[in-house]
Amino acid sequence: MQTRDLFISSEMSKLNTSTIERLGHNIDDMLLHCSFNSKICNSSFFTPISSTRYGSCYTLKSDSLVSTTPGPQSGLTLILNIEAYEYVSPSSSGNGIKIVLHEPGSYPFVEEQGVNIAPGRTSIGLNRD
Repeated sequence: MQTRDLFISSEMSKLNTSTIERLGHNIDDMLLHCSFNSKICNSSFFTPISSTRYGSCYTLKSDSLVSTTPGPQSGLTLILNIEAYEYVSPSSSGNGIKIVLHEPGSYPFVEEQGVNIAPGRTSIGLNRD
Protein backbone atom coordinates (compact mmCIF):
# COMPACT_ATOMS: atom_id res chain seq x y z
CA MET A 1 0.00 0.00 0.00
CA GLN A 2 2.90 2.41 0.63
CA THR A 3 3.99 2.01 -3.01
CA ARG A 4 0.50 2.99 -4.18
CA ASP A 5 0.55 6.06 -1.91
CA LEU A 6 3.92 7.12 -3.31
CA PHE A 7 2.67 6.64 -6.87
CA ILE A 8 -0.48 8.72 -6.28
CA SER A 9 1.53 11.42 -4.48
CA SER A 10 4.02 11.46 -7.37
CA GLU A 11 1.22 11.79 -9.95
CA MET A 12 -0.50 14.54 -7.93
CA SER A 13 2.73 16.53 -7.83
CA LYS A 14 2.71 16.61 -11.65
CA LEU A 15 -0.68 18.34 -11.79
CA ASN A 16 -0.97 22.10 -12.06
CA THR A 17 -2.87 24.16 -9.48
CA SER A 18 -6.01 24.65 -11.57
CA THR A 19 -6.30 20.90 -12.22
CA ILE A 20 -5.91 20.09 -8.52
CA GLU A 21 -8.59 22.65 -7.65
CA ARG A 22 -10.94 21.29 -10.32
CA LEU A 23 -10.49 17.68 -9.18
CA GLY A 24 -10.51 18.42 -5.45
CA HIS A 25 -13.11 19.42 -2.92
CA ASN A 26 -14.87 22.73 -3.54
CA ILE A 27 -15.39 25.04 -0.55
CA ASP A 28 -18.91 25.89 -1.76
CA ASP A 29 -19.87 22.20 -1.55
CA MET A 30 -18.10 21.53 1.75
CA LEU A 31 -18.99 24.61 3.81
CA LEU A 32 -22.39 24.03 5.40
CA HIS A 33 -22.02 26.67 8.14
CA CYS A 34 -19.40 29.28 9.05
CA SER A 35 -19.45 31.87 11.81
CA PHE A 36 -16.82 33.99 13.50
CA ASN A 37 -17.52 36.11 16.58
CA SER A 38 -21.21 35.14 16.16
CA LYS A 39 -21.32 36.65 12.64
CA ILE A 40 -22.06 34.49 9.61
CA CYS A 41 -19.25 33.98 7.10
CA ASN A 42 -19.26 32.14 3.76
CA SER A 43 -16.94 30.72 1.12
CA SER A 44 -15.77 34.21 0.10
CA PHE A 45 -13.88 34.35 3.42
CA PHE A 46 -11.58 31.55 2.19
CA THR A 47 -8.69 31.53 -0.30
CA PRO A 48 -7.87 28.28 -2.15
CA ILE A 49 -4.37 26.84 -1.96
CA SER A 50 -3.08 23.54 -3.34
CA SER A 51 -1.22 20.72 -1.68
CA THR A 52 0.46 17.91 -3.58
CA ARG A 53 -0.52 15.52 -0.79
CA TYR A 54 -3.98 16.80 0.18
CA GLY A 55 -5.18 18.42 -3.05
CA SER A 56 -7.52 21.38 -2.58
CA CYS A 57 -7.01 23.30 0.64
CA TYR A 58 -8.40 26.59 1.89
CA THR A 59 -7.05 29.28 4.16
CA LEU A 60 -9.23 31.74 6.03
CA LYS A 61 -8.75 35.42 5.14
CA SER A 62 -7.90 36.89 8.51
CA ASP A 63 -7.99 40.59 7.63
CA SER A 64 -11.74 40.80 8.19
CA LEU A 65 -11.92 38.55 11.24
CA VAL A 66 -10.98 40.02 14.60
CA SER A 67 -12.25 38.96 18.00
CA THR A 68 -11.37 40.67 21.26
CA THR A 69 -13.58 38.52 23.48
CA PRO A 70 -12.54 35.06 24.66
CA GLY A 71 -14.83 32.05 24.49
CA PRO A 72 -16.41 29.68 22.01
CA GLN A 73 -19.04 32.17 20.77
CA SER A 74 -16.28 34.60 19.76
CA GLY A 75 -14.27 32.03 17.83
CA LEU A 76 -14.57 30.30 14.49
CA THR A 77 -17.32 27.71 14.03
CA LEU A 78 -17.38 25.51 10.93
CA ILE A 79 -19.69 22.73 9.85
CA LEU A 80 -18.16 20.91 6.89
CA ASN A 81 -19.30 18.13 4.59
CA ILE A 82 -16.09 16.14 4.18
CA GLU A 83 -17.49 14.37 1.10
CA ALA A 84 -16.06 11.02 2.21
CA TYR A 85 -17.57 9.31 -0.85
CA GLU A 86 -15.01 11.17 -3.00
CA TYR A 87 -11.92 9.92 -1.16
CA VAL A 88 -9.41 7.96 -3.24
CA SER A 89 -9.04 4.57 -1.62
CA PRO A 90 -6.63 3.07 -0.65
CA SER A 91 -4.44 6.19 -0.83
CA SER A 92 -6.57 7.95 1.79
CA SER A 93 -5.48 7.16 5.32
CA GLY A 94 -8.96 7.95 6.62
CA ASN A 95 -11.79 10.46 6.61
CA GLY A 96 -11.47 13.93 8.04
CA ILE A 97 -9.70 17.23 7.56
CA LYS A 98 -6.41 18.78 8.55
CA ILE A 99 -6.38 22.18 10.22
CA VAL A 100 -3.29 24.35 10.21
CA LEU A 101 -3.20 27.34 12.54
CA HIS A 102 -0.77 29.92 11.20
CA GLU A 103 0.08 33.59 11.52
CA PRO A 104 -1.85 35.97 9.24
CA GLY A 105 0.08 36.53 6.05
CA SER A 106 2.18 33.38 6.44
CA TYR A 107 1.84 30.33 4.21
CA PRO A 108 0.10 27.30 5.78
CA PHE A 109 2.43 24.33 5.31
CA VAL A 110 -0.30 21.68 5.27
CA GLU A 111 2.01 18.68 4.81
CA GLU A 112 4.27 19.53 7.76
CA GLN A 113 1.98 21.23 10.26
CA GLY A 114 -1.50 21.05 11.64
CA VAL A 115 -3.91 18.81 13.42
CA ASN A 116 -5.89 15.95 11.92
CA ILE A 117 -9.60 16.22 12.73
CA ALA A 118 -11.79 13.12 12.48
CA PRO A 119 -15.45 13.42 11.49
CA GLY A 120 -17.68 14.43 14.37
CA ARG A 121 -17.65 17.29 16.81
CA THR A 122 -14.27 18.81 17.73
CA SER A 123 -13.34 21.91 19.72
CA ILE A 124 -9.90 23.49 19.73
CA GLY A 125 -9.00 26.11 22.31
CA LEU A 126 -6.12 28.55 21.89
CA ASN A 127 -4.26 30.91 24.19
CA ARG A 128 -2.46 33.90 22.78
CA ASP A 129 0.81 34.81 24.49
